[in-house]
Amino acid sequence: MTESAGGNLIVIPVGEWTGLAKVLFVSTYFADVVLIKLFRLKIASTQRVDPTDFHGPFDLYYTSVEPIRRRRWKKIGTEEVSASEFALTKRTSGGEIWIGDQHIGPASDMDLATLPKMQIFGFKLIEKYADRMVAAS
Repeated sequence: MTESAGGNLIVIPVGEWTGLAKVLFVSTYFADVVLIKLFRLKIASTQRVDPTDFHGPFDLYYTSVEPIRRRRWKKIGTEEVSASEFALTKRTSGGEIWIGDQHIGPASDMDLATLPKMQIFGFKLIEKYADRMVAAS
């Protein structure tokens, strides 16, 4: 399995803390783009991270695969992407509906108002978001 495959559990170092994320989707259509599930907690960088730590409230971000590929963000395990997690890839991009890399068709006004828009965030911004998460107790 590659470092940037869907289902990878990754740690995002942010100073004295570590953010936790799961890769839900790696696009082949949108080059070098991944969807990550960034959990709303962080763990002290001195603490051992276990795959069971990846749970709870989260935010979704599309970002570059590069920090994973270059091992800035490290893979510590894998967990299958569930059907409900993959369903979170449903979004609009350029006025069209997409689920994963599958183009569904034009988005209606209702779709545009209710579905998330695919916005690509730089990895530095993701690291800033991870640093703002609540420390695990």
